[in-house]
This record gives sequence, C-alpha cells and structure tokens, in this order.
Amino acid sequence: MLPLTGRSKEMVRLALRAEYPAFKPAFEEKLDAAIKANVGASDISDVIVDAVRDGSRFSIKAMWPDEAERSHVEAWAATIQGTEDEREREIWRKFLDEVQEYRGRLLDMHEDEIGPLAEKAFLAEQEKTNPLRPEYDIWAFYSKPDAKADFQRWSRLPTWSVDEAVALSFGKDPEKVSLDKLKSPFATRSPFIMGYRARHDHISRAVRVGDLSEPMRKEPFIEWADSNGLELPPELDLPNVVSDARMWERRYQEVVEERDKLLVDLRTAQAELAGWRGEDFSKIAPKARKSLFRIVLGMAIARYGHATVGRPGARERIEADLNALGLGLGDDAIGGWLKEAASELEYAQTFQYRNYASNRPIAPKDD
Repeated sequence: MLPLTGRSKEMVRLALRAEYPAFKPAFEEKLDAAIKANVGASDISDVIVDAVRDGSRFSIKAMWPDEAERSHVEAWAATIQGTEDEREREIWRKFLDEVQEYRGRLLDMHEDEIGPLAEKAFLAEQEKTNPLRPEYDIWAFYSKPDAKADFQRWSRLPTWSVDEAVALSFGKDPEKVSLDKLKSPFATRSPFIMGYRARHDHISRAVRVGDLSEPMRKEPFIEWADSNGLELPPELDLPNVVSDARMWERRYQEVVEERDKLLVDLRTAQAELAGWRGEDFSKIAPKARKSLFRIVLGMAIARYGHATVGRPGARERIEADLNALGLGLGDDAIGGWLKEAASELEYAQTFQYRNYASNRPIAPKDD
C-alpha cells in the first residue's frame, strides 16, 4: 500500500463514492470505527456489519445504482436462506466486502491513476450541490445590451489579445467583459462564466503550444476556432461591411463630382461652339485658323480614316461620335469644314491612312 497524503486520501474517498454513491462519509466513519474496534476479526464480521447498518437506511437500489449489477445482486439475494433480517445482513456484508476490496485497490494506485476517478465523483457532486443555473446570467452585467461587441470596430483592429478573442467569440465587448471582471461568488453556477473560463483556458493552451499567437490576428483565430468546433457569432466572420460601404460611398461621390465637372466643361464647350457657328470664322487670325484646320483635318484622317478625295464614310463616323458626346454637328457641316481645311492647307490625302476599326496604320498602295 502506498503512503497517502491528505490530498490522495480525499481522492480515494471521492473515487470510492464515484463507484459506490451510497458509501457516504457517515458509512465510512462507521466502518472504520467498527474495524478499529474489532481488530483481528476476519473479513467483515457480523459485529462490523451490524455496527454499520445500525441506524442506516437499507436500500439495494442505493447500494448498486447500476441496473444490470443490481439485478444480479437481487437474483443472488433471492437464494439466501433464513429470516429477513439475516438476508438483509448478508446483503450489507456483500456491499461492505465490495467497498473494502475496491478501497484496497484504490490505496495501491498512484495519484495519477486515482485522479480521473476522483474528478468524476467531484463533478457529479458539484452537479447535485451546485448545479449551473442559467437564471444567474439573465440579469448579469454581461447580459445587458451595452455589453454586446461592436464587431465592426474590433474587426478593424490588427490584432487581439487572448481575453479579447474570448470575449468576442461570445459576442461580448472585451472592454466590458473579461476574465478579471467575471469573478463572482456565484461563478460556478453561471453557465456563461464557466463557459468563458473553459474557452479562455482552451485558447490560452493553444497559444502556449504555438497553435495560436498572442497578439493574434482575426483570420487565423477564426480558422482555429472552426477546426476546434468552437461556435462563433456569425458577425465575427463577416467582412467589414460598414467600412466597405463607406469606401464605396466615397468613391461614388468622387465619380459624381467628376461627372458634374465634365458636364460643366461640356456645356461650356457647346456654348463656345454655338458662338463660333454664329460668328464670321474669317475673323480668327490666319495662323490660329491654319492651326485649327491642321488639328481637325489631322484627327479626321488619323482617327476616322478620312481621305480628302472620296470616302465619305468618315464624315458619318465623325457625326456619330459627336452626337454620342452631345456635340451634334450635321454631315454637311462636317464635310464642309473638312473640305475647307484641306483647301486652305493645300493638303491631299487619296488613301485611307488608318483602319479606323483596328486603329492600325495602312500603308499606301503604289499607283
């Protein structure tokens, strides 16, 4: 038998009660006192059995809560000869024999082996004596509307701490809900606090082994949480919708402003063109007039495939583009200006300089 510390003795008691819930501390005290008073008695004598059963409620169901095992005991008990009292004494003896045999095995175990068995008993007792109570969360500060996380704000931050990631994973504002702020005498009865503690421990362990870093970025944390089956608020995984909307709104305003500016320029140009139409073009200085003709004729030839001799199709294409731009000018006017420009510049172009469809130059054909 291994030497026991105070901690390991308690672990043995808990593990023993996990296997035999009816073996309460009062039973244990009675049994130990009876054994001590009857040193030399073989196994569990009648004196020891009677000492334990005295004042104790007899219940096969409490002694063997497992239904299959209880059925086996009841079948065995039915074969016992004698009075009801003698039959009850034998059932008590069987129960105490099993308890003593199991306790002996526990006493020979190392603490690492007893630990899981003791934990099972401890959690079972906690569930009975200190169960989780959802009503404790209803009126708590972390259940109030102002404790809800501003996901847009926190999503814009480059990194989070462990405590911030835990709070956000529950949909809570990290500045109002944290491990330190969840200290409460009723913590073990709060499903939220116990869940928060468990998740904080889980994420902290992930950081220690390198599965996560601290500070951590949003995307790796969400990926890790998904792979570990952690349920997260859907808002935590959404793109920054508000930020994106504001960006597109700014860009839209910029486009609108640019459009308005171009419309002003267009109306100014249209007014100037209308003014030119009503004036004597000959009043323009000869040098400026020739420069303007060079620009007009050069663009017509280079862009629209115009030829000073023949090929009237260029005028139609020019007219179509001007109309599309809101700078309407008739075919005759276009033809007249092009003819006047070629005449004044004494310029002749008999071949199509450029394929207006592909915008590639066309080499002139030899006559």
